[in-house]
Formats: sequence, C-alpha cells, structure tokens
Amino acid sequence: MTSSSLVEQHTVIASNACSAASLAVVKRVAMYDSSGMALGLYPGQTAAKTHDSSKACPATTRALTCNSFVYTLTLSAFSLIAQDLDTRHWRLRCRRSVGVKLQLGLSLAPQRNDRDEPRFKEKWKDGRDVGGFVYIQLSVCLVCFSRSHLSSLKLPARLLIMSAATKYQKDFQQKVKSGEHQIRYAAKVDLEKDAGSEPYLHNRWHPDIPTYGTIKNNETVKIECVDWTGGQIGNNDSADDMRDVDLTRIHYLTGPFEIETAEPGDILLVDIQDVQPLERQPWGFTGIFAKENGGGFLDEVYPKPAKAIWNFEGIHCTTRHIPGVKFAGLIHPGILGCAPSAEVLNTWNTREGELIAACKNHPELGSRDVAMPPEPINVHAGGSASDEIKKKVGNEGARTVPGRPEHGGNCDIKNLSRGSKVYLPVHVKGAKFSVGDLHFSQGDGEISFCGAIEIAGVITINFKVIKNGMADLGLKSPIYIPGPVEPQFGPGRHIYFEGFSVDSNGKQHYLDATVAYRQTCLRVIEYMRRFGYDDYQTYLLLSCAPVQGHIAGIVDIPNACTTLGLPVDIFDFDIMPGAKIEKRDLGACAKASS
Repeated sequence: MTSSSLVEQHTVIASNACSAASLAVVKRVAMYDSSGMALGLYPGQTAAKTHDSSKACPATTRALTCNSFVYTLTLSAFSLIAQDLDTRHWRLRCRRSVGVKLQLGLSLAPQRNDRDEPRFKEKWKDGRDVGGFVYIQLSVCLVCFSRSHLSSLKLPARLLIMSAATKYQKDFQQKVKSGEHQIRYAAKVDLEKDAGSEPYLHNRWHPDIPTYGTIKNNETVKIECVDWTGGQIGNNDSADDMRDVDLTRIHYLTGPFEIETAEPGDILLVDIQDVQPLERQPWGFTGIFAKENGGGFLDEVYPKPAKAIWNFEGIHCTTRHIPGVKFAGLIHPGILGCAPSAEVLNTWNTREGELIAACKNHPELGSRDVAMPPEPINVHAGGSASDEIKKKVGNEGARTVPGRPEHGGNCDIKNLSRGSKVYLPVHVKGAKFSVGDLHFSQGDGEISFCGAIEIAGVITINFKVIKNGMADLGLKSPIYIPGPVEPQFGPGRHIYFEGFSVDSNGKQHYLDATVAYRQTCLRVIEYMRRFGYDDYQTYLLLSCAPVQGHIAGIVDIPNACTTLGLPVDIFDFDIMPGAKIEKRDLGACAKASS
C-alpha cells in the first residue's frame, strides 16, 4: 500500500484490535505542561497525572514514548505527530526520513483513590495536587505513511499501521460513496428568488430574529450568501440600478445560526477556511451611489452614480469598464457578527440617536446622514419570524451599515480572507451568528461605499466556542489574525500618495485623518488622468483594487498624514513616474441615464 492510495486530510479511528496493539507497545508516558516541564512519569500501559481537566491549559502537551517513536498530542484542539527518537536530532530526522504521521484519541478516567500511588509520587516532586490521577487509554488514527518507511519500524508498530491503513481505506471509500466526507452546507441561496422572502436571510441586527439553523461547536460548514443588495444590481452597461438602489433593504445576511454551547460572555472563534464566488454567478460589481441616495467618500466631488462589472478568470478579475487592469482577488466577508443582546442593542440605538440629534444643526454635517436609525421599511427578519417579531425588529433593529465595537459587524476588512481567524464576542445564548457582504477584492477604505467587488459567494467556516472568552482574553471588541493569503507585489512595486488635514478649499483641520485620506484619494485620481482614465473609473478602482491605505502620522499637529499605495503591476502599461505618457482610449465605466 502506498501513500498515494490514502488522502491525507481524512482520518479514521482504528479498530479496537489496533487500539489494543497500541497499548501493547507503550513503554512509558510523560506529561508536559505548556512550557515543556515534565509533570510526571508513569511506566506501563496507562498513564497517571495529577491534573484537574476542568482547569487544563489549552496549550498543555502530552507526549508518549512508544518503542522508537514519540507521539505528541493535545486534548481538544491538539495535534499529534509521530517522531523518530533513534537520534538526538529527532525533529530533523522525522521530517526527512520517517514520513509517519498518526493521531491518538484519549479516554480519560480520573482515579482519585490512587492519589498516593508510590511509583508516581516518586516522579512527582513539587507536591502540586490539582485534582487526582487521570488514566489515558490510546486509540490510533492513521493520517499518512509510505511503504518505504514501514520496513524500518518495530513489528508491533508496523502491524498496527498496516491494520489501521486497511480499515482506513475501506472506511474512506465507503464515505466517498455515501458523501459523508463532504462539508455540510448550513445554508444555500436561490439567486432566482426575491431575497426579501428567503428564510435564511435577514437585514437587521436584533436578538429576537429566529435562528435559521444550528451549527455544532467545532463544526465546519459552508454558508452561501447573496450579494449585499439582494440582487438589485445587474450585469449590464447602465448604472440606473445604482441610482435607484433601495438602501432600506441592505445588508442581506445569511443566518442567524445557533452555535451549540455558546453563551453570553463567551468568544466565538471563526476560522475562515475558504471563500469563493458562486460558480453559478461568476461576476461581481463595484458601484458609486448617487449623492442623494447613499453617496460615497468623494461624493462632494463625484456625486453621480456609476458602475463597473468584473468577470472572474480563476483567481483574477478584469472589467470591460476599466480596461488595462487585471489583478488577483483577496476574497473575504465584509460582515461577520453575532446578535446583540437587548441591552447592547439599546446602547447602539441610544448613542447613535444622540449623534443624530447633536449633528442636526451642524454647519457641515446637518445636511448629511451621520447614522442610520431603526427603519421599519423593508425589514426582513427571516422566514419564521411572527408578525409581532417583525414589527419589533422594524422598530428596534439596528441597521447593518456600520460596524460596532461590541460585535464587529460590517467592518469591511480586506485581509479577512482564507486562513484568517476572528474572535467575536457573544452576547446571546447560541451566539446567533450571521455572515454576508462577500467581496472578491477591496481596497483599504472601500471608498465608494458600494466599493468592493461585490459578489454572491460561499464561505467555509469552522466554529469554536471559547468559554468565558471575553473575560479570559480581556476582549471588549473583536480581534482577528489575518491569513497568509494575499496578492503578491514585489518590493518597490507600489506608488504611494500622501494626503494631509487640509481640504480642497484650503481649510486647515486638526489631525483629521478623514480629510487627509480624502485628499490622498484625490491625488491618485489626478495622477491617473494623464493615462486616459476618467475620474469615475479611478474612483471605482481605488475602492476595489488591492490598494494599501495607512495612517502615517496622527500626532504632528495640526496635520494627520495618510498614504495610499497603488500597485503598479495591476496595469498592463507602465504608470511609474518617469514613464512615457501615452494617453489611451480607455473607455468609460457604466453611467446612469439622465
């Protein structure tokens, strides 16, 4: 049997006979804490340790020496690797020559009556007592091996691996036939139906919105999402749909989902394993709303609606509306969040209402929407909500437009792509998690508001509940760890533009990074005119291409300084300073009729 006959990412627990064989070759078990200090040694086929499993550190490592192999494992979120101990340099040798990878399952049984067992106390010298003995029984999960390595193993281990491999192959083939190995879809969307009638969608934040389904703790699922407008934008060459979009309907989120065991005060760890556009809709859009209907970051200068349609070619995208541009997507969700509690929801509505009242007579902000209060029009609270709940959600439900510190929500962080982990506070029983607003690509700031490459897509997520995580981690707002995937541009392959807290009228503002970033964007638009792009094309591009926005300085009064890095390699011609200027006919983005 060769390694090619096995699939590495699938594992199967070996038979009881194999488990018995694994016990037969055990010589001793060593317990280690997270720092690597030995907690105790116990020879024989079982292992004992004075440790209270309810207080176990997630990083605690347990190592088992078995003939010439050590099996390192962790309980719960632990991993196990079989490593060769025939040399002091066992880590290097394992990676280069052994090629065997196993997983061990644990059966834990505390035995408090053996607390004074002399053989154990002899090794346990610091006198700590945190709960009694725990006996460990082992079972084996085969991950991968190769024939060339079997001959070097001791006979019991060789028989064990071969027996487990045979059972693995049979069970895996059966799973392939039955479809059991496939990741479950927690929700699938129908793009032909009105989003406002679909039971798996909602467009407000409220604790009383009924859950659509249940996801187990530590389960991996696929979740499909419609585009954030619910299908209001078409693949065409007119921006009339951008002009006429109904913003009372947005955002359409998939969920909410009950996450088993999640309770207020916990943290929901969202591990993003994959995000892709739906194969049945391989295109997306970037838009600019009319100033009087949503507007955008630069609507004082560019008040008219516009649109670009993007087609996907594998990991890359191009558009007929902005010729000469091609780049790889960094696909991600714009919105991840758990439902607010009634208390948190009241906090949101109170403070945002106070902002609206305070800005009502403001000379600059009085004519703008500074926040979006509850809106009873076009409320969608899922398919099973009663009329009473729908009315309550309409009167109290928070709009999905802003992100908020208590739960995250619409943060539009372009680096939350494959491999990212997000830690979300839980405020209600079951968490009531929702996701949506998927993007094929986005620039920092998403400056046109409808500014990413908006898509209908599918996201694959693993969910883990961290009990009492808000207190233990000291979190008041979400945190995230970005994944390793992002578009690659070489050193020196960005042009960085600078902006300061002086607006287009020459007015000085005090450390205003918003004014500074707006000026930064305008500098890029001015620069790109000479190559043949009209201003709306560049405005759209800065919103959805993988541009890098940064606050360079925020303390040097009176000016904040912001920068925007434009990757030069997304263009099929040279835009570097000093390049020969050839003004091209680069068409125009989609515009609205009069």
